[in-house]
Amino acid sequence: MKPHSIYFFFLIIYCVQNGYSQYCDLKNPILNTLEVQVLYENDFNDQDWKGIKIIESTHDSPALPSEVGPGWAFLSTDEGYVATSTSRFWNAGQADAWMILPAIEIESENVFLTWEAQAINPDLRDGYQVLISTSGTEKEHFDKLIFEIDKESNYWQARIISLSEFKGETIHIAFRNNSFNRHLLMVNNLKVAIGTPYEHDIRLVIGEDDTRIPGVNHGITLPGDRHIDLSFQNRGIHEIHEIEVEFTVNGDSFYERYQDITIPPTEKLKISSETLVSLEKGEDQRISIEILSFNGIYPSSPEYVKADLDFKVWPPIPEFEAKDSKGNLHSIHQDLNNGKIVVLDFFASNCGPCSASVPSLEAFYQEFMAVEKNPLKVYGLTILPSDNTDEIINAVKEQWGGTYPKFKFETDINRQLFFHYDENHELGLGGIPLFVLICPNFEKIDESEIIAYSAGFSSNESPDVFQRVFKPAYKNCVESIMTSNLEDLTAVDEIKVFPNPSPGLINITLDLKANSPMEIVVFNAFGQRVDKIISSEMMSAGHHSFNWTAPRSGTYYIRFYDGDSQQVEKVTILK
Repeated sequence: MKPHSIYFFFLIIYCVQNGYSQYCDLKNPILNTLEVQVLYENDFNDQDWKGIKIIESTHDSPALPSEVGPGWAFLSTDEGYVATSTSRFWNAGQADAWMILPAIEIESENVFLTWEAQAINPDLRDGYQVLISTSGTEKEHFDKLIFEIDKESNYWQARIISLSEFKGETIHIAFRNNSFNRHLLMVNNLKVAIGTPYEHDIRLVIGEDDTRIPGVNHGITLPGDRHIDLSFQNRGIHEIHEIEVEFTVNGDSFYERYQDITIPPTEKLKISSETLVSLEKGEDQRISIEILSFNGIYPSSPEYVKADLDFKVWPPIPEFEAKDSKGNLHSIHQDLNNGKIVVLDFFASNCGPCSASVPSLEAFYQEFMAVEKNPLKVYGLTILPSDNTDEIINAVKEQWGGTYPKFKFETDINRQLFFHYDENHELGLGGIPLFVLICPNFEKIDESEIIAYSAGFSSNESPDVFQRVFKPAYKNCVESIMTSNLEDLTAVDEIKVFPNPSPGLINITLDLKANSPMEIVVFNAFGQRVDKIISSEMMSAGHHSFNWTAPRSGTYYIRFYDGDSQQVEKVTILK
């Protein structure tokens, strides 16, 4: 391809009005002019590969979506046509799709490769490699890796790589999608050129490891104070030593200036905002970021210096209200408020370990689902989008067993809840099944406590995770509930429970100042009712004595209840 020249002329007069100053720099207007000699260029809009060689992934099942296929294909988007590849197949596996540019002769040190890329699915972001060959176009010829990313951003990212080390050589450049079972990767505006379009240029780089709000996963985060992570890339030919940035947090703005920094050409600088941003609970929130100036210059590419970061701030235990596969309505917050201890079971119908876990989880559920004080409640939440009908979920229940409520994938709330617990609470490793045990906080239900969790399941463990980990945690939760939020009984002058500890027989004396209803009930350490000592609609004032014999060793709670308030005495039996 015959090289041709493109000239960019920009007369930049920098005017700024912000928290620092108001000025228009008319003394030193900058002529941001550079000659760029293009060696190769393809924006794919004419659906012409322009000499690109495609090597398809070798896989034992069809690619999804089928119109993309196992290699690279043209895909129509709002930006026009782009090159697209997939790593999702009917049978999960790794992509190996190559897009190889024609031979390019590198005669100068000032040669740059630029492109834009985006992973379509924010939850399944493809990664890729950029490799160089100096000997041919077969896969084994590409022995020089110049760029690699495991998860590309789901925003369009403009990227630049210097090819100066290949001066004097003829090279082939390859883009290789090597992701495992993710979704779609888009690449656009490929260009190899001598020089860069602008003498002075900067980009705000968006992504998981670049400009972002720390702690936001899949658009959701927990409340708290954060510094905003920023990533700047120098796309010009001069070093950058000063940057001014505007932040807008849910409509409120502030400014920061970063001085005494150095960003060489093509390099990135990652820093954190000096201001601490307070994130409070709420839906549909936004932080907007814009580079106002660098080295006293207004950015030449305004479309690449802005970012809107949309997110939600969820409480530690968000609400989930839905009908299960049998049509019954459930609410996590209501169950917690009613004193139930909740297990969340994140699963999928095609998950073997999920199926294997059901008998153990069901046994745990059956043991405590009907206890009087703090019964156990299990929510089975599928995170597989195709588990989207009650019929599918009911078929899973019949096949796997398990009588606890299960919920179809009706909206993305199931997956959002999974990522909230898995990543925001850092409980898992991204896999299922994931089990979360929650103990109610009656003062702030949405701040109830996660008291046990487990990622994955092994049926070879004995006792299983529910007996070994969840059952003791359940017991501790019951104890904390039994012994908290207690009030003195107004009609009671004195209660004595003795001896404590006891070999079996417990004596109880109760002195009432006035007539009062009274119920005395014994619970074991798991909140299960063991015995009722007395239940009187109206007990007379005066001295009363009772005794109770424990059936076996253990911890017991004797609850005194007058219809309004309760008092609990903990006793230990050592037989």
